[in-house]
Amino acid sequence: HLSQLESRLDAIGETMRGAEAVVAVSMENLQLLQTVFGLAGSRSGVIYNGRPQYWFEQTAVDRRDEFRAAWGITPKDVVCLTVARYEPRKGYRYLLEAASALTKCGLPNGRLLFVWIGHHQDGAAEQLVAEVVSRDLSCNVLVLGERRDVRDWLAASDIFLLSYESEGMPLCIIEA
Repeated sequence: HLSQLESRLDAIGETMRGAEAVVAVSMENLQLLQTVFGLAGSRSGVIYNGRPQYWFEQTAVDRRDEFRAAWGITPKDVVCLTVARYEPRKGYRYLLEAASALTKCGLPNGRLLFVWIGHHQDGAAEQLVAEVVSRDLSCNVLVLGERRDVRDWLAASDIFLLSYESEGMPLCIIEA
């Protein structure tokens, strides 16, 4: 993957230098971009990871129930949500192990449902789905891909899971 990135660096640099402004999520990222691509300080800045105030407004219970029902999720089901790119360092293998172990235990009147939202490249989602199928977890794990209704999924969930091996301050923690 490094060779692919290296072949694109010139185009990336040209795009950034031609941009009206470049925004990074941390001062460290901005300084790296300025150093590597020669960005002018006057045309670059930092907007730290965050969400607008409306993101944190309480979701109405009836909306939560309607959303869950539309996905076939009962009130007795326990939904465990993860929002992260489908890549190894995000720890999906740990979630697969947990899903395998925990779904065998079962719930008295519902199911334990793992919902995974994230964007992917290089067939990572397909590999993850294949592993879910091979472990016979299709009834307990939904690999949904990139979604625009993350806020609804957060409201519909009971537990937020994060199994990263390494990460700075992920936006999904702020969202959850």
